[in-house]
Amino acid sequence: MKRLFFFSAGGLATLVSVVFAIGALHSPDFHAEASVEIARPSQQVYEFLINAENLPKWSPEIEKVVKVSDQPLRFAVSSRGASNVIEYFDRQPPRTFSSRTSMPEMGVSGTWRIRIEPSAAGCQVTSNVKMRIESARWRAIAQFMDASGEEQKTLAALKHYLEK
Repeated sequence: MKRLFFFSAGGLATLVSVVFAIGALHSPDFHAEASVEIARPSQQVYEFLINAENLPKWSPEIEKVVKVSDQPLRFAVSSRGASNVIEYFDRQPPRTFSSRTSMPEMGVSGTWRIRIEPSAAGCQVTSNVKMRIESARWRAIAQFMDASGEEQKTLAALKHYLEK
């Protein structure tokens, strides 16, 4: 029985090592894109999104957001035990803006570009995310995620909140 336990534990340890090794070899660059139509005017959606203090209203993993500065527009964000600062740039109301974020303790940084186009039903919101994951541990986990699928879920939550 002990032999079976040690054999199983050794196999599990080997599997975990292989997954982390593959993560270490994976490119640190991840990309996601998603789009959703929202039955609200472009200006209203833009104003809602540019205020990061609205994030906890529609993004359940975000716990707290505090405005840090107006120039540049920055917010401190707390989520699931991690914290980061979001800085907005390239603002072109009511059509587009970009934000950058960094979580040094996790080795993660990236940009989030939002494009808002008028549509017959309100507006089309397109999100383009580019993340860089320096940590091999987090790359090992991220390689199994569907980044565009996760971003689509995020936009679906935004749509649900704004249309209720």
